[in-house]
Amino acid sequence: MKEVIAAFAKYNKGANLALFDTLDKAGTGIAKKASGTFYKTILATIQHCLWSELTWLKRYKALGDYSALHAGILDEEVDALKAEVGEDYQKTVSLLKEVDSSFVAFTDEIGPEDLQRPIKFKNAKGEEQERTCWQTIFHVLNHGTHHRGEISGVLDNFGINNDFSGFFRYL
Repeated sequence: MKEVIAAFAKYNKGANLALFDTLDKAGTGIAKKASGTFYKTILATIQHCLWSELTWLKRYKALGDYSALHAGILDEEVDALKAEVGEDYQKTVSLLKEVDSSFVAFTDEIGPEDLQRPIKFKNAKGEEQERTCWQTIFHVLNHGTHHRGEISGVLDNFGINNDFSGFFRYL
């Protein structure tokens, strides 16, 4: 289980780096172009993933004293970061790179016993929830895959070559 989670986190980070490279080559203006998706733009979709991943890393602090969870960004309030970042593509990318690195470090560091522990949290509606830790990690990483797939479709529609699906390429 632990090896699968660590590999999935590495894939997530690598696929995000490939996404950023694709967007940089296309011109960063493409990230702010109307996409026809729920979050309206590629940038807003990337930011949604950033805030979600950051929120989960903060929740994992309840598991114990993991050095990966001591990253300075995890001490920042999400709403304050959102206000600071605004619509800045470069700041968004920089923060997601940092968060992805923390996520990889966390999945490398977490012990098998903590993967089986329950995590209590409030969902987006404010309802109390409880899930097993490994399930929440899969949720976070699958969430990123879902939105990269969405972005991939948008890039296809814009005529921009992309491919973020090669799991082996990012390990």
